[in-house]
Amino acid sequence: MSEIETSLVKRGKWTNLQQGPVMGQTITTDAQTGTLIIALLAVFTSLGLTHLFHLFTFLYHQLRANGQPADGLFRQQQALLRTLPGPSSLASGSITLWLSWNHVSQKTLARSSWLAIVALVFALASVAASIFSSSVVTTTNLEVLVKSPLCTYLETGGLTNADLPYITTVYTLARAYADDCYTDQTHLPIRCKAYIRPRLDFSTEFVPCPFDNDLCASPALAFDSGLVDLGVNFGLNTAPRDRVRYRRRTTAAILSPRVKLFNASDIPKKDLGRAALPSEEMECYAFGSRGDGTPFTNCTFLHSLTSSNLTMTYTTSQATRLINPNVDQYFEPLPEMRREDADITVRAVGKNAIRYREPVDDLLFAAHQVVPLYLISDNSTFTYYQSDTHSSMIGIMEQYQYCITNSTSHETCSDLGGWPGTNPAVNFPRANGLQLSMLRLLYTTANHFNHASIDRFKASELIHGGGLIDSLPEDQWITELTSWESQIWAAHQIAMADYAAGPTSRVPSAAVTTRNSSTAGDKELCGMQKMRKTGDFININYFGLVFILTVSSVIAVVDTLILRFLIFLKAFKHISPHRINRWIQDGVWQLQRHAYESHGEGDWTMLDEVVPTTRQKTMLSDLPTETLCSLKSS
Repeated sequence: MSEIETSLVKRGKWTNLQQGPVMGQTITTDAQTGTLIIALLAVFTSLGLTHLFHLFTFLYHQLRANGQPADGLFRQQQALLRTLPGPSSLASGSITLWLSWNHVSQKTLARSSWLAIVALVFALASVAASIFSSSVVTTTNLEVLVKSPLCTYLETGGLTNADLPYITTVYTLARAYADDCYTDQTHLPIRCKAYIRPRLDFSTEFVPCPFDNDLCASPALAFDSGLVDLGVNFGLNTAPRDRVRYRRRTTAAILSPRVKLFNASDIPKKDLGRAALPSEEMECYAFGSRGDGTPFTNCTFLHSLTSSNLTMTYTTSQATRLINPNVDQYFEPLPEMRREDADITVRAVGKNAIRYREPVDDLLFAAHQVVPLYLISDNSTFTYYQSDTHSSMIGIMEQYQYCITNSTSHETCSDLGGWPGTNPAVNFPRANGLQLSMLRLLYTTANHFNHASIDRFKASELIHGGGLIDSLPEDQWITELTSWESQIWAAHQIAMADYAAGPTSRVPSAAVTTRNSSTAGDKELCGMQKMRKTGDFININYFGLVFILTVSSVIAVVDTLILRFLIFLKAFKHISPHRINRWIQDGVWQLQRHAYESHGEGDWTMLDEVVPTTRQKTMLSDLPTETLCSLKSS
């Protein structure tokens, strides 16, 4: 399963409800537009931090401007603060002042290091703020919404030939996906990141035989998903009030042999499905009736020994009974196997003429029959092992449970049972429209993807050299059952996501078995599917974007406009005249004016303004490097 196509990604603003109605607000846009937004965020973050530090230096300068006599270090620190330096300039300037005044003033290190430390802390805070601003934009492994005009689902009901192309395609994808993603590996392939959750976990445990004990040749193995939240696990972007949860439980056991041998010529052609071969023998496995009323009705499976002895691979077939009364039944299991709370599948595993280099002690693939092979070329004999029986049977019980949450956060659940049918409103009359659509999608998916459709063995991957396998572990049957369950869950992931994209986007011929999303809930569900996407797009956290732009703008306005204008407001000067006056007098232009006045140059005016001027055009000389005292003495 590859990631979603670019054309199916919803662009614009949407809310990821799993992250909340505020923090989940997201803008999905193309990478080119995203680059511009990233640059804009960087500019505004830098702008806001610069002006914030300006505000700090202004306030700190004003706090120190108490109108009391102070030494030269203090005055030069005030002048440094008045220049509104950046953090690095303030730190380096403070260190320079400390080195210069170290042997003149007292406690110069403590008085200077304070400013350097504050500057360093602010610089580190600026790095943290930059990291925060970068986290507003996500460029990899994005969660995106699917938007497609083909949104619909398959008709819910019995399987037909028209369904097979789509189901076969999904299972082909599911097998590969399960092999790669339903593992215990820490680092999964990139294909596993197509869905919100790479895999859907289920527990595994041994349980008693789900049928009469005499029918089971092994302990039963149960797989239980627990209640799976469609929002969290399947990526549906639903609010808590629309919550739907789904549970799937499978119990399987290897069945004791119930086989009879017949001559193929004794079996009617209608039951055999073809003409009998000369001397052909058939094995009849009796685990329930097919319901067609023929003499061999109770033969659940008929396996030809002639065909089996010529087949160098594993084969499988199945018979399934659903408990839903509205579904036509073609198989009725033995009374000892019947359950009113589960769907029953009997799966035949044909082991045929597969040979093994070593004996196999596995319960499903047991092989101890010695098959010697004599080689004339070097007069040697090789020993192979063949299956103890041509076929083995597995009894499988499948159960489902569905839960919905109402507007008061109360959860209502169905009983654990078989496939419920096509109309979720029967079991959940109080479900809202969106929940009914989600349940209908689950019903459809469970109906199409279950143990009735499995046809692949992990052991088949080990076959080489004309039906030869080196060896199989004694728990191979557990591996096979676990693999089947993984395939079914992988198929669930694919099929559930295909609703939003549309089954026809994957298999165009699926159009003959789909129906339009007609209800309001169906249409709402079309815009609910989240997938993961790497590249081509970026996600922007809307709250973070607005926060950065707003806060940076406010800080810039406060620093650039309000504080500057406050200096010129006479009323403000009357509140604390000496502090504002020190801010003005510590400015570089006023300090320059004081220097020229000390040398008797210029008739100055606007002495309480930021920029003083001479009353008339006056030529001013360069200020000397000598002190005024040395000039007077000379």
